Amino acid sequence: MELEAGHVAQWLKEGEFPPSTQFLLDQLYEFTTSTEENAYVLEHFEPDVIKTLIAYHYLKRTLIYHTTEGEVDGLFMWYRCDEDWTWEDIVNWTPDSKTGNRYFLAFLWAKGPALRRMTLELINRQPEVIRGKLFGCRERHDGPQLIRYDQRLLVKILQSNERER
Repeated sequence: MELEAGHVAQWLKEGEFPPSTQFLLDQLYEFTTSTEENAYVLEHFEPDVIKTLIAYHYLKRTLIYHTTEGEVDGLFMWYRCDEDWTWEDIVNWTPDSKTGNRYFLAFLWAKGPALRRMTLELINRQPEVIRGKLFGCRERHDGPQLIRYDQRLLVKILQSNERER
């Protein structure tokens, strides 16, 4: 059975998650709305959709979070795909490809050591990301625009935060 967002939404609605998992999902949701800068990323989504997005990525293991002293200070989600996606793929809940060589880097909130540690975790979980094609979306005045990255982005993150371990 392939994990679908509709299933996840129903599980959330019916309280099907164990209490410890639900507590974590609630903390991650609160982090996404904890500052104006964080909330801006998902301002077009209703709270239930954001909660589903977080739980969906958590269950499909395409979510990494970081905590410092018990407080969430970083969150990152991604999609593995066969071709460049658009914002419509996010809105339409397009499933990941198990064999894709492209990575849509989405929904990132982190700075400093949290960003470095989450990048290392991404490489650990998806070693193919080192050779894959990386891209994401940025909100522009005329709507979301596709941004292409190369692996220098990963190197820059790892190097710029190396001293802060």
